[in-house]
Amino acid sequence: ARKIGMFAVVAVGHLIDGALGDGHIIRDAAIFWYIANEVLSVIENMGQIGVPIPLVIARAVEVLRGRGEGAQVK
Repeated sequence: ARKIGMFAVVAVGHLIDGALGDGHIIRDAAIFWYIANEVLSVIENMGQIGVPIPLVIARAVEVLRGRGEGAQVK
């Protein structure tokens, strides 16, 4: 069901782009959002199983996930 939802979001973005003109900004933004989310998830999972992650990447993942310094815990 999740994959169908992702496809639907990209399809709706494509329809919106078609209505607005020749650009592909909305569709591409949706696609890049899902790609970035999956990459972050893979990096987090690699860290959890013990694969060494460079400190710079680990900090970036913490910040993007909202767990960096100064971030509020939800």
